[in-house]
Amino acid sequence: MPPFPQSFAETSRLGRCVIYILWMFPGAVVAQTDSTHDFGSQVSPLIESYCVNCHGDKKSKGDLNLEAVLRSGSVAENFKTWEKVIDMVEYEDMPPIEEEDQPSEAERSRFIATISETLTDYIQQNAGDPGKVALRRLTSAEYAYTIEDLTGLDLNMEKSFVGEAVGGEGFSNVGEVQFMQDSSLERYLEAAKTVASHAIIGAGPLSFYQDPGKTGQELSAINRIRGIYEKNGFRTGAGEGAKAYGTKMYTKAFYVAWRYRHRRERDDAGITLASLAEENGISVRFAEHIWSVLNQRAPSFPTSNIVSAWKALPDPGESEVDIRRECAALYEKMLGWQTTLAASTQDDEEYPVLTTEPFQANQSHSFAVRMNRAPEGSDLEFEIRIQAADSSEAVKPAVLWKNARMQILPAPGGETYDKPLRELVTAETANRLKFGVGKNVGPNDFISLGQQQLTIRVKEPAEMASMRCIV
Repeated sequence: MPPFPQSFAETSRLGRCVIYILWMFPGAVVAQTDSTHDFGSQVSPLIESYCVNCHGDKKSKGDLNLEAVLRSGSVAENFKTWEKVIDMVEYEDMPPIEEEDQPSEAERSRFIATISETLTDYIQQNAGDPGKVALRRLTSAEYAYTIEDLTGLDLNMEKSFVGEAVGGEGFSNVGEVQFMQDSSLERYLEAAKTVASHAIIGAGPLSFYQDPGKTGQELSAINRIRGIYEKNGFRTGAGEGAKAYGTKMYTKAFYVAWRYRHRRERDDAGITLASLAEENGISVRFAEHIWSVLNQRAPSFPTSNIVSAWKALPDPGESEVDIRRECAALYEKMLGWQTTLAASTQDDEEYPVLTTEPFQANQSHSFAVRMNRAPEGSDLEFEIRIQAADSSEAVKPAVLWKNARMQILPAPGGETYDKPLRELVTAETANRLKFGVGKNVGPNDFISLGQQQLTIRVKEPAEMASMRCIV
Protein backbone atom coordinates (compact mmCIF):
# COMPACT_ATOMS: atom_id res chain seq x y z
CA MET A 1 0.00 0.00 0.00
CA PRO A 2 1.46 3.42 -0.83
CA PRO A 3 2.51 5.74 1.99
CA PHE A 4 -0.28 8.04 3.29
CA PRO A 5 0.17 11.63 2.05
CA GLN A 6 1.52 13.99 4.72
CA SER A 7 -0.58 16.92 3.50
CA PHE A 8 -3.88 15.08 4.15
CA ALA A 9 -4.85 17.16 7.23
CA GLU A 10 -4.19 20.39 5.40
CA THR A 11 -6.67 19.77 2.57
CA SER A 12 -10.38 20.53 2.42
CA ARG A 13 -13.01 17.92 3.32
CA LEU A 14 -13.72 17.19 -0.36
CA GLY A 15 -10.00 17.05 -1.07
CA ARG A 16 -9.45 14.61 1.81
CA CYS A 17 -12.16 12.32 0.39
CA VAL A 18 -10.51 12.31 -3.03
CA ILE A 19 -7.02 11.66 -1.55
CA TYR A 20 -8.39 8.80 0.56
CA ILE A 21 -10.00 7.11 -2.45
CA LEU A 22 -6.83 7.42 -4.52
CA TRP A 23 -4.74 6.08 -1.64
CA MET A 24 -6.97 3.09 -0.92
CA PHE A 25 -7.88 2.25 -4.53
CA PRO A 26 -5.08 3.40 -6.80
CA GLY A 27 -6.50 1.39 -9.68
CA ALA A 28 -9.92 3.05 -9.47
CA VAL A 29 -8.82 5.95 -11.63
CA VAL A 30 -8.01 5.12 -15.22
CA ALA A 31 -5.92 7.58 -17.10
CA GLN A 32 -7.59 9.08 -20.14
CA THR A 33 -5.81 8.03 -23.30
CA ASP A 34 -6.45 10.66 -25.93
CA SER A 35 -5.08 9.66 -29.31
CA THR A 36 -3.18 12.91 -29.45
CA HIS A 37 0.21 11.83 -30.77
CA ASP A 38 0.04 14.60 -33.38
CA PHE A 39 -2.66 16.76 -31.76
CA GLY A 40 -0.28 19.29 -30.24
CA SER A 41 1.95 19.56 -33.28
CA GLN A 42 -0.94 20.24 -35.65
CA VAL A 43 -3.37 22.22 -33.50
CA SER A 44 -1.11 24.32 -31.28
CA PRO A 45 0.56 26.30 -34.12
CA LEU A 46 -2.81 27.19 -35.59
CA ILE A 47 -4.12 28.25 -32.17
CA GLU A 48 -1.03 30.42 -31.64
CA SER A 49 -1.35 31.99 -35.09
CA TYR A 50 -5.07 32.68 -35.30
CA CYS A 51 -6.72 32.40 -31.86
CA VAL A 52 -4.64 33.48 -28.84
CA ASN A 53 -4.85 37.19 -29.63
CA CYS A 54 -8.47 37.07 -28.47
CA HIS A 55 -8.67 33.75 -26.60
CA GLY A 56 -5.42 33.37 -24.70
CA ASP A 57 -3.85 34.11 -21.34
CA LYS A 58 -3.67 37.87 -21.92
CA LYS A 59 -7.15 38.30 -23.35
CA SER A 60 -10.03 35.82 -23.04
CA LYS A 61 -13.05 37.03 -24.96
CA GLY A 62 -16.21 35.16 -24.08
CA ASP A 63 -14.31 33.63 -21.10
CA LEU A 64 -12.53 31.28 -23.51
CA ASN A 65 -8.79 30.71 -22.95
CA LEU A 66 -7.53 28.20 -25.52
CA GLU A 67 -3.98 28.32 -24.18
CA ALA A 68 -5.28 27.05 -20.82
CA VAL A 69 -7.34 24.40 -22.60
CA LEU A 70 -4.25 23.19 -24.47
CA ARG A 71 -2.25 23.01 -21.24
CA SER A 72 -4.87 20.70 -19.67
CA GLY A 73 -3.46 17.91 -21.88
CA SER A 74 -6.81 16.23 -22.53
CA VAL A 75 -9.18 16.86 -25.39
CA ALA A 76 -11.82 14.66 -23.77
CA GLU A 77 -12.13 16.78 -20.63
CA ASN A 78 -12.86 19.83 -22.77
CA PHE A 79 -14.88 18.15 -25.51
CA LYS A 80 -17.70 20.71 -25.34
CA THR A 81 -15.23 23.55 -25.84
CA TRP A 82 -13.56 21.79 -28.78
CA GLU A 83 -16.93 21.03 -30.38
CA LYS A 84 -17.76 24.76 -30.30
CA VAL A 85 -14.32 25.56 -31.71
CA ILE A 86 -14.91 23.13 -34.57
CA ASP A 87 -18.27 24.77 -35.39
CA MET A 88 -16.79 28.27 -35.35
CA VAL A 89 -13.87 27.31 -37.61
CA GLU A 90 -15.95 25.13 -39.94
CA TYR A 91 -18.55 27.85 -40.58
CA GLU A 92 -15.81 30.51 -40.75
CA ASP A 93 -17.29 32.52 -37.88
CA MET A 94 -13.80 32.56 -36.36
CA PRO A 95 -11.37 34.17 -36.75
CA PRO A 96 -13.38 37.33 -37.60
CA ILE A 97 -12.87 38.06 -41.29
CA GLU A 98 -12.91 41.85 -40.83
CA GLU A 99 -10.37 41.90 -37.98
CA GLU A 100 -7.97 38.91 -38.13
CA ASP A 101 -5.83 36.97 -40.60
CA GLN A 102 -7.55 33.88 -41.95
CA PRO A 103 -6.15 30.31 -42.12
CA SER A 104 -5.90 28.66 -45.51
CA GLU A 105 -8.45 26.07 -46.52
CA ALA A 106 -5.86 23.33 -45.94
CA GLU A 107 -5.08 24.64 -42.45
CA ARG A 108 -8.76 24.94 -41.61
CA SER A 109 -9.49 21.38 -42.83
CA ARG A 110 -6.50 19.90 -40.95
CA PHE A 111 -7.48 21.72 -37.75
CA ILE A 112 -11.07 20.41 -37.88
CA ALA A 113 -10.04 16.88 -38.83
CA THR A 114 -7.44 16.57 -36.04
CA ILE A 115 -9.84 17.60 -33.27
CA SER A 116 -12.71 15.50 -34.67
CA GLU A 117 -10.55 12.37 -34.96
CA THR A 118 -9.25 12.81 -31.41
CA LEU A 119 -12.78 13.09 -30.02
CA THR A 120 -13.92 10.07 -32.05
CA ASP A 121 -11.01 7.98 -30.75
CA TYR A 122 -11.88 8.85 -27.18
CA ILE A 123 -15.55 7.92 -27.68
CA GLN A 124 -14.57 4.53 -29.13
CA GLN A 125 -12.13 3.81 -26.29
CA ASN A 126 -14.77 4.50 -23.65
CA ALA A 127 -17.75 2.89 -25.36
CA GLY A 128 -20.01 1.17 -22.83
CA ASP A 129 -18.93 3.37 -19.92
CA PRO A 130 -20.59 3.71 -17.36
CA GLY A 131 -22.24 0.45 -18.33
CA LYS A 132 -25.87 -0.60 -18.52
CA VAL A 133 -28.31 2.11 -17.44
CA ALA A 134 -31.66 0.95 -16.11
CA LEU A 135 -34.73 2.39 -17.81
CA ARG A 136 -36.40 4.70 -15.32
CA ARG A 137 -39.76 6.41 -15.07
CA LEU A 138 -40.63 9.93 -13.97
CA THR A 139 -40.74 10.48 -10.23
CA SER A 140 -43.96 11.81 -8.72
CA ALA A 141 -42.54 15.34 -8.61
CA GLU A 142 -41.25 15.12 -12.19
CA TYR A 143 -44.65 13.85 -13.34
CA ALA A 144 -46.40 16.78 -11.63
CA TYR A 145 -43.99 19.32 -13.16
CA THR A 146 -44.44 17.73 -16.58
CA ILE A 147 -48.24 18.02 -16.35
CA GLU A 148 -47.92 21.65 -15.28
CA ASP A 149 -45.58 22.39 -18.20
CA LEU A 150 -47.95 20.72 -20.69
CA THR A 151 -51.25 22.13 -19.41
CA GLY A 152 -50.29 25.25 -17.46
CA LEU A 153 -52.22 23.90 -14.45
CA ASP A 154 -51.03 22.90 -10.98
CA LEU A 155 -53.20 19.84 -10.37
CA ASN A 156 -51.20 18.36 -7.44
CA MET A 157 -50.96 15.05 -9.24
CA GLU A 158 -48.04 13.86 -7.10
CA LYS A 159 -50.24 13.58 -4.00
CA SER A 160 -52.08 10.55 -5.42
CA PHE A 161 -48.94 8.49 -6.07
CA VAL A 162 -47.05 6.06 -3.82
CA GLY A 163 -43.97 7.46 -2.08
CA GLU A 164 -40.67 7.12 -3.90
CA ALA A 165 -37.88 4.76 -2.88
CA VAL A 166 -34.42 6.28 -2.48
CA GLY A 167 -31.27 4.73 -3.93
CA GLY A 168 -27.89 4.49 -2.29
CA GLU A 169 -26.92 7.83 -3.73
CA GLY A 170 -29.81 9.50 -1.94
CA PHE A 171 -31.86 10.22 -5.07
CA SER A 172 -35.36 8.98 -5.96
CA ASN A 173 -34.79 9.00 -9.73
CA VAL A 174 -32.37 6.05 -9.79
CA GLY A 175 -33.74 3.41 -12.14
CA GLU A 176 -32.58 0.42 -10.07
CA VAL A 177 -34.79 1.34 -7.09
CA GLN A 178 -37.86 2.46 -9.01
CA PHE A 179 -40.69 -0.04 -9.29
CA MET A 180 -44.06 -0.31 -10.99
CA GLN A 181 -46.87 -2.49 -9.69
CA ASP A 182 -50.53 -2.88 -10.55
CA SER A 183 -51.74 -0.31 -8.03
CA SER A 184 -49.18 2.23 -9.26
CA LEU A 185 -50.29 1.71 -12.85
CA GLU A 186 -53.92 2.23 -11.83
CA ARG A 187 -52.98 5.52 -10.13
CA TYR A 188 -51.25 6.70 -13.30
CA LEU A 189 -54.36 5.85 -15.32
CA GLU A 190 -56.55 7.77 -12.87
CA ALA A 191 -54.16 10.72 -13.08
CA ALA A 192 -54.42 10.65 -16.87
CA LYS A 193 -58.24 10.70 -16.62
CA THR A 194 -58.05 13.68 -14.25
CA VAL A 195 -55.86 15.60 -16.68
CA ALA A 196 -58.17 14.70 -19.56
CA SER A 197 -61.19 15.99 -17.61
CA HIS A 198 -59.63 19.47 -17.65
CA ALA A 199 -59.20 19.42 -21.41
CA ILE A 200 -61.53 20.81 -24.06
CA ILE A 201 -61.03 19.08 -27.39
CA GLY A 202 -62.75 20.45 -30.47
CA ALA A 203 -62.05 21.97 -33.82
CA GLY A 204 -59.76 24.58 -32.29
CA PRO A 205 -56.58 24.27 -30.24
CA LEU A 206 -56.40 21.97 -27.21
CA SER A 207 -57.17 23.96 -24.05
CA PHE A 208 -57.04 23.12 -20.34
CA TYR A 209 -59.11 24.65 -17.53
CA GLN A 210 -58.19 24.84 -13.84
CA ASP A 211 -61.67 23.86 -12.59
CA PRO A 212 -63.26 21.17 -14.75
CA GLY A 213 -66.64 20.94 -12.98
CA LYS A 214 -68.10 17.52 -13.75
CA THR A 215 -66.69 17.52 -17.25
CA GLY A 216 -64.57 19.71 -19.44
CA GLN A 217 -67.62 20.31 -21.61
CA GLU A 218 -69.50 21.70 -18.61
CA LEU A 219 -66.78 24.23 -17.88
CA SER A 220 -66.66 25.16 -21.55
CA ALA A 221 -70.39 25.92 -21.41
CA ILE A 222 -69.87 28.06 -18.29
CA ASN A 223 -67.16 30.02 -20.06
CA ARG A 224 -69.41 30.56 -23.07
CA ILE A 225 -72.19 31.85 -20.81
CA ARG A 226 -69.75 34.20 -19.10
CA GLY A 227 -68.62 35.40 -22.52
CA ILE A 228 -72.24 36.20 -23.44
CA TYR A 229 -72.61 38.30 -20.29
CA GLU A 230 -69.34 40.13 -20.92
CA LYS A 231 -70.31 40.82 -24.54
CA ASN A 232 -73.92 41.87 -23.99
CA GLY A 233 -74.10 42.83 -20.31
CA PHE A 234 -72.51 45.48 -18.13
CA ARG A 235 -71.37 45.87 -14.54
CA THR A 236 -69.98 48.99 -12.89
CA GLY A 237 -68.27 46.87 -10.23
CA ALA A 238 -68.73 44.09 -7.71
CA GLY A 239 -67.40 42.84 -4.43
CA GLU A 240 -64.36 40.64 -3.81
CA GLY A 241 -62.25 42.27 -6.49
CA ALA A 242 -64.57 41.59 -9.45
CA LYS A 243 -63.80 43.78 -12.43
CA ALA A 244 -66.20 46.12 -14.21
CA TYR A 245 -67.12 45.37 -17.81
CA GLY A 246 -69.42 46.73 -20.49
CA THR A 247 -69.25 50.27 -19.07
CA LYS A 248 -69.16 51.76 -22.58
CA MET A 249 -72.48 50.19 -23.59
CA TYR A 250 -74.55 53.19 -22.50
CA THR A 251 -72.19 55.59 -24.26
CA LYS A 252 -72.61 53.59 -27.48
CA ALA A 253 -76.39 53.30 -27.00
CA PHE A 254 -76.80 57.05 -26.50
CA TYR A 255 -74.75 57.61 -29.66
CA VAL A 256 -76.80 55.05 -31.63
CA ALA A 257 -80.03 56.76 -30.50
CA TRP A 258 -78.62 60.17 -31.48
CA ARG A 259 -77.59 58.88 -34.92
CA TYR A 260 -81.03 57.35 -35.45
CA ARG A 261 -82.75 60.55 -34.32
CA HIS A 262 -80.78 62.63 -36.86
CA ARG A 263 -80.80 60.05 -39.65
CA ARG A 264 -82.60 62.36 -42.10
CA GLU A 265 -80.31 65.33 -41.50
CA ARG A 266 -77.33 63.01 -42.09
CA ASP A 267 -78.82 61.53 -45.26
CA ASP A 268 -79.13 58.13 -43.52
CA ALA A 269 -82.81 57.65 -44.32
CA GLY A 270 -82.38 53.91 -44.90
CA ILE A 271 -80.48 53.23 -41.69
CA THR A 272 -82.10 51.25 -38.85
CA LEU A 273 -81.53 50.91 -35.12
CA ALA A 274 -80.51 47.30 -35.71
CA SER A 275 -77.80 48.21 -38.22
CA LEU A 276 -76.52 51.04 -36.03
CA ALA A 277 -76.43 48.72 -32.99
CA GLU A 278 -74.49 46.10 -34.93
CA GLU A 279 -72.10 48.73 -36.25
CA ASN A 280 -71.35 49.94 -32.72
CA GLY A 281 -71.10 46.52 -31.10
CA ILE A 282 -74.21 46.52 -28.86
CA SER A 283 -77.29 44.33 -28.86
CA VAL A 284 -80.31 45.37 -30.88
CA ARG A 285 -82.67 44.88 -27.94
CA PHE A 286 -80.57 47.17 -25.75
CA ALA A 287 -80.51 49.87 -28.42
CA GLU A 288 -84.30 49.58 -28.84
CA HIS A 289 -84.81 49.84 -25.06
CA ILE A 290 -82.70 53.00 -24.78
CA TRP A 291 -84.49 54.53 -27.77
CA SER A 292 -87.91 53.84 -26.23
CA VAL A 293 -86.94 55.36 -22.86
CA LEU A 294 -85.40 58.46 -24.44
CA ASN A 295 -88.53 59.07 -26.52
CA GLN A 296 -91.31 58.54 -23.97
CA ARG A 297 -93.74 61.42 -23.65
CA ALA A 298 -93.57 62.16 -19.94
CA PRO A 299 -90.52 60.57 -18.36
CA SER A 300 -90.38 60.45 -14.57
CA PHE A 301 -87.65 61.98 -12.46
CA PRO A 302 -84.68 61.53 -12.69
CA THR A 303 -85.03 59.86 -16.11
CA SER A 304 -86.42 63.16 -17.34
CA ASN A 305 -83.08 64.77 -16.50
CA ILE A 306 -81.21 62.25 -18.68
CA VAL A 307 -83.73 62.57 -21.52
CA SER A 308 -83.40 66.36 -21.50
CA ALA A 309 -79.62 66.13 -21.62
CA TRP A 310 -79.79 63.62 -24.52
CA LYS A 311 -82.15 65.85 -26.51
CA ALA A 312 -79.74 68.74 -25.93
CA LEU A 313 -76.87 66.91 -27.63
CA PRO A 314 -75.28 68.91 -30.50
CA ASP A 315 -76.73 68.87 -34.00
CA PRO A 316 -75.24 66.64 -36.71
CA GLY A 317 -72.88 69.45 -37.73
CA GLU A 318 -70.56 68.56 -34.83
CA SER A 319 -67.71 66.07 -35.28
CA GLU A 320 -68.21 62.38 -34.46
CA VAL A 321 -65.52 62.61 -31.77
CA ASP A 322 -67.31 65.48 -30.01
CA ILE A 323 -70.67 63.69 -30.15
CA ARG A 324 -69.23 60.51 -28.65
CA ARG A 325 -67.55 62.57 -25.94
CA GLU A 326 -70.91 64.18 -25.11
CA CYS A 327 -72.54 60.74 -24.96
CA ALA A 328 -69.82 59.55 -22.55
CA ALA A 329 -70.51 62.59 -20.36
CA LEU A 330 -74.22 61.74 -20.46
CA TYR A 331 -73.46 58.23 -19.16
CA GLU A 332 -71.39 59.73 -16.33
CA LYS A 333 -74.35 61.98 -15.50
CA MET A 334 -76.65 58.96 -15.34
CA LEU A 335 -74.13 57.06 -13.21
CA GLY A 336 -73.95 60.05 -10.88
CA TRP A 337 -77.74 59.96 -10.42
CA GLN A 338 -77.57 56.23 -9.70
CA THR A 339 -74.86 56.77 -7.10
CA THR A 340 -76.72 59.65 -5.49
CA LEU A 341 -80.04 57.82 -5.26
CA ALA A 342 -78.74 54.33 -4.43
CA ALA A 343 -79.83 52.77 -1.16
CA SER A 344 -76.13 52.31 -0.41
CA THR A 345 -73.87 54.87 -2.04
CA GLN A 346 -70.88 52.50 -1.79
CA ASP A 347 -72.58 49.51 -3.43
CA ASP A 348 -71.10 49.19 -6.93
CA GLU A 349 -73.45 46.33 -7.71
CA GLU A 350 -76.48 48.66 -7.82
CA TYR A 351 -76.22 49.03 -11.57
CA PRO A 352 -77.21 52.22 -13.40
CA VAL A 353 -80.31 51.14 -15.31
CA LEU A 354 -82.25 53.66 -17.37
CA THR A 355 -85.93 52.67 -17.08
CA THR A 356 -89.40 54.13 -17.54
CA GLU A 357 -90.39 53.39 -13.94
CA PRO A 358 -90.82 56.43 -11.66
CA PHE A 359 -88.28 57.08 -8.92
CA GLN A 360 -89.66 56.46 -5.44
CA ALA A 361 -87.81 58.28 -2.65
CA ASN A 362 -87.93 56.99 0.94
CA GLN A 363 -88.97 59.60 3.49
CA SER A 364 -86.68 58.10 6.12
CA HIS A 365 -83.41 56.23 6.17
CA SER A 366 -80.95 55.09 8.84
CA PHE A 367 -77.22 55.81 8.63
CA ALA A 368 -74.34 54.44 10.66
CA VAL A 369 -70.62 55.20 10.72
CA ARG A 370 -68.01 53.28 12.73
CA MET A 371 -64.99 54.96 14.33
CA ASN A 372 -61.90 53.58 16.04
CA ARG A 373 -59.94 55.29 18.77
CA ALA A 374 -58.35 58.61 17.84
CA PRO A 375 -54.67 59.46 18.44
CA GLU A 376 -54.04 60.40 22.05
CA GLY A 377 -55.04 63.97 22.85
CA SER A 378 -57.42 64.46 19.88
CA ASP A 379 -61.18 64.13 19.31
CA LEU A 380 -62.97 61.75 16.97
CA GLU A 381 -64.38 63.37 13.83
CA PHE A 382 -66.73 62.39 10.99
CA GLU A 383 -68.70 64.22 8.30
CA ILE A 384 -72.30 64.22 7.08
CA ARG A 385 -72.89 65.59 3.57
CA ILE A 386 -76.35 66.68 2.44
CA GLN A 387 -76.87 67.02 -1.32
CA ALA A 388 -80.11 67.87 -3.11
CA ALA A 389 -81.34 65.70 -5.98
CA ASP A 390 -82.04 68.96 -7.85
CA SER A 391 -78.82 70.99 -7.94
CA SER A 392 -80.59 74.35 -8.45
CA GLU A 393 -80.08 76.95 -5.74
CA ALA A 394 -83.84 77.30 -5.27
CA VAL A 395 -84.08 73.88 -3.60
CA LYS A 396 -83.01 73.76 0.06
CA PRO A 397 -83.52 70.30 1.54
CA ALA A 398 -84.49 70.05 5.18
CA VAL A 399 -83.40 66.91 7.04
CA LEU A 400 -84.53 65.96 10.53
CA TRP A 401 -81.90 63.79 12.22
CA LYS A 402 -83.83 61.90 14.87
CA ASN A 403 -82.47 60.23 17.99
CA ALA A 404 -78.81 60.65 17.02
CA ARG A 405 -76.79 58.42 19.32
CA MET A 406 -73.41 56.80 19.77
CA GLN A 407 -73.12 53.04 20.29
CA ILE A 408 -70.09 52.48 22.53
CA LEU A 409 -68.16 49.26 21.83
CA PRO A 410 -65.84 48.70 24.82
CA ALA A 411 -62.80 46.46 25.07
CA PRO A 412 -63.39 42.66 25.21
CA GLY A 413 -65.32 41.73 28.33
CA GLY A 414 -67.28 44.99 28.49
CA GLU A 415 -70.92 45.53 27.54
CA THR A 416 -72.07 47.57 24.54
CA TYR A 417 -74.29 50.54 25.39
CA ASP A 418 -75.83 53.61 23.70
CA LYS A 419 -75.39 57.26 24.62
CA PRO A 420 -77.08 60.33 23.04
CA LEU A 421 -74.85 62.07 20.53
CA ARG A 422 -75.46 65.46 22.15
CA GLU A 423 -73.78 64.23 25.38
CA LEU A 424 -70.55 63.31 23.56
CA VAL A 425 -70.07 66.06 20.96
CA THR A 426 -67.78 69.00 21.63
CA ALA A 427 -69.29 72.32 22.72
CA GLU A 428 -68.58 73.87 19.32
CA THR A 429 -70.40 71.02 17.52
CA ALA A 430 -73.35 71.21 19.93
CA ASN A 431 -73.74 74.95 19.22
CA ARG A 432 -73.80 74.34 15.46
CA LEU A 433 -76.24 71.40 15.52
CA LYS A 434 -78.67 73.01 18.01
CA PHE A 435 -80.13 69.82 19.48
CA GLY A 436 -83.83 70.06 20.39
CA VAL A 437 -84.42 73.37 18.60
CA GLY A 438 -87.53 73.51 16.41
CA LYS A 439 -91.13 72.38 16.36
CA ASN A 440 -91.64 68.69 17.17
CA VAL A 441 -87.88 68.26 17.58
CA GLY A 442 -86.85 65.94 20.43
CA PRO A 443 -83.97 66.67 22.82
CA ASN A 444 -81.66 64.30 20.92
CA ASP A 445 -82.72 65.48 17.43
CA PHE A 446 -81.31 68.23 15.20
CA ILE A 447 -82.24 69.78 11.84
CA SER A 448 -80.01 70.59 8.82
CA LEU A 449 -81.11 73.02 6.10
CA GLY A 450 -79.82 73.18 2.53
CA GLN A 451 -76.90 71.45 0.90
CA GLN A 452 -74.02 71.41 3.32
CA GLN A 453 -71.26 69.39 4.93
CA LEU A 454 -71.54 68.88 8.68
CA THR A 455 -68.33 68.18 10.56
CA ILE A 456 -69.10 66.46 13.87
CA ARG A 457 -66.45 66.18 16.58
CA VAL A 458 -66.94 63.72 19.41
CA LYS A 459 -65.19 63.42 22.77
CA GLU A 460 -63.88 59.89 23.11
CA PRO A 461 -65.14 57.84 26.11
CA ALA A 462 -62.24 56.39 28.08
CA GLU A 463 -63.62 52.84 28.08
CA MET A 464 -64.33 52.57 24.33
CA ALA A 465 -62.47 50.34 21.87
CA SER A 466 -64.58 51.70 19.00
CA MET A 467 -68.04 53.18 18.52
CA ARG A 468 -70.76 53.75 15.93
CA CYS A 469 -72.80 56.87 15.28
CA ILE A 470 -76.40 55.91 14.42
CA VAL A 471 -78.96 58.43 13.09
